[in-house]
Amino acid sequence: MYARGAMANPFIFKEHAALWKHVQENGLDSKQIPTIAEILPKSETEMRANLGKLIQRHLSYAKEFNPQRTLLQMRTIVPRYVKNLDNAKSLRLALIACRSYEELYPLLDEFFG
Repeated sequence: MYARGAMANPFIFKEHAALWKHVQENGLDSKQIPTIAEILPKSETEMRANLGKLIQRHLSYAKEFNPQRTLLQMRTIVPRYVKNLDNAKSLRLALIACRSYEELYPLLDEFFG
Protein backbone atom coordinates (compact mmCIF):
# COMPACT_ATOMS: atom_id res chain seq x y z
CA MET A 1 0.00 0.00 0.00
CA TYR A 2 2.79 2.44 0.78
CA ALA A 3 4.49 1.86 -2.56
CA ARG A 4 1.27 2.73 -4.36
CA GLY A 5 0.79 5.71 -2.10
CA ALA A 6 4.28 6.94 -2.94
CA MET A 7 3.33 7.10 -6.62
CA ALA A 8 0.87 9.89 -5.82
CA ASN A 9 2.59 11.29 -2.73
CA PRO A 10 6.37 10.96 -2.68
CA PHE A 11 6.43 12.36 0.87
CA ILE A 12 4.33 9.53 2.32
CA PHE A 13 7.27 7.92 4.14
CA LYS A 14 8.31 11.19 5.78
CA GLU A 15 4.70 11.84 6.78
CA HIS A 16 4.33 8.35 8.25
CA ALA A 17 7.51 8.81 10.29
CA ALA A 18 6.25 12.16 11.62
CA LEU A 19 2.87 10.67 12.52
CA TRP A 20 4.48 7.69 14.26
CA LYS A 21 6.78 10.00 16.23
CA HIS A 22 3.82 12.17 17.26
CA VAL A 23 1.84 9.12 18.43
CA GLN A 24 4.76 7.78 20.48
CA GLU A 25 5.66 11.14 22.04
CA ASN A 26 2.05 11.77 23.09
CA GLY A 27 1.16 8.20 24.11
CA LEU A 28 -1.87 8.09 21.84
CA ASP A 29 -3.94 4.99 21.15
CA SER A 30 -5.48 4.05 17.81
CA LYS A 31 -8.65 6.09 18.44
CA GLN A 32 -6.69 9.29 19.14
CA ILE A 33 -4.37 9.33 16.12
CA PRO A 34 -4.62 12.65 14.26
CA THR A 35 -4.44 13.07 10.51
CA ILE A 36 -1.23 14.05 8.75
CA ALA A 37 -2.77 17.43 7.92
CA GLU A 38 -3.27 18.12 11.63
CA ILE A 39 0.35 17.54 12.60
CA LEU A 40 2.06 18.68 9.36
CA PRO A 41 -0.02 21.53 7.95
CA LYS A 42 1.29 22.67 4.57
CA SER A 43 0.47 25.59 2.39
CA GLU A 44 0.04 25.16 -1.36
CA THR A 45 3.20 27.22 -1.90
CA GLU A 46 5.28 25.06 0.45
CA MET A 47 4.00 21.83 -1.11
CA ARG A 48 4.70 23.12 -4.60
CA ALA A 49 8.26 24.20 -3.72
CA ASN A 50 9.11 20.89 -2.03
CA LEU A 51 7.65 18.89 -4.88
CA GLY A 52 9.54 20.95 -7.45
CA LYS A 53 12.84 20.25 -5.68
CA LEU A 54 12.05 16.55 -5.42
CA ILE A 55 11.16 16.24 -9.10
CA GLN A 56 14.33 18.07 -10.14
CA ARG A 57 16.38 15.71 -7.95
CA HIS A 58 14.66 12.61 -9.36
CA LEU A 59 15.25 13.89 -12.86
CA SER A 60 18.95 14.55 -12.31
CA TYR A 61 19.51 11.06 -10.85
CA ALA A 62 17.53 9.23 -13.50
CA LYS A 63 19.03 11.21 -16.38
CA GLU A 64 22.47 9.81 -15.54
CA PHE A 65 21.38 6.21 -16.11
CA ASN A 66 19.04 6.24 -19.09
CA PRO A 67 18.36 9.71 -20.53
CA GLN A 68 15.75 8.89 -23.18
CA ARG A 69 13.75 6.47 -21.07
CA THR A 70 13.82 8.89 -18.13
CA LEU A 71 12.15 11.59 -20.18
CA LEU A 72 9.28 9.26 -21.01
CA GLN A 73 8.99 8.12 -17.38
CA MET A 74 8.93 11.66 -16.04
CA ARG A 75 6.05 12.44 -18.39
CA THR A 76 4.01 9.79 -16.57
CA ILE A 77 5.29 10.24 -13.01
CA VAL A 78 5.10 14.05 -12.66
CA PRO A 79 1.32 14.21 -13.31
CA ARG A 80 0.76 11.77 -10.45
CA TYR A 81 2.78 13.94 -8.10
CA VAL A 82 1.00 17.18 -9.00
CA LYS A 83 -2.57 15.97 -9.39
CA ASN A 84 -3.75 17.79 -6.24
CA LEU A 85 -2.09 21.11 -7.04
CA ASP A 86 -3.67 24.05 -8.86
CA ASN A 87 -3.12 24.11 -12.64
CA ALA A 88 -1.96 20.48 -12.68
CA LYS A 89 -3.96 19.92 -15.86
CA SER A 90 -2.00 22.55 -17.77
CA LEU A 91 1.30 20.92 -16.76
CA ARG A 92 0.00 17.48 -17.66
CA LEU A 93 -1.04 18.65 -21.14
CA ALA A 94 2.33 20.34 -21.69
CA LEU A 95 4.18 17.20 -20.59
CA ILE A 96 2.40 15.10 -23.19
CA ALA A 97 3.93 17.24 -25.93
CA CYS A 98 7.39 17.36 -24.34
CA ARG A 99 10.01 15.65 -26.50
CA SER A 100 13.33 16.73 -24.96
CA TYR A 101 14.96 17.88 -21.75
CA GLU A 102 15.29 21.34 -23.28
CA GLU A 103 11.48 21.46 -23.30
CA LEU A 104 11.04 19.72 -19.94
CA TYR A 105 13.15 21.96 -17.72
CA PRO A 106 11.36 25.22 -18.64
CA LEU A 107 7.99 23.54 -18.05
CA LEU A 108 9.03 22.48 -14.56
CA ASP A 109 10.58 25.87 -13.81
CA GLU A 110 7.40 27.65 -14.89
CA PHE A 111 5.11 25.38 -12.90
CA PHE A 112 7.19 25.18 -9.72
CA GLY A 113 9.07 28.47 -9.98
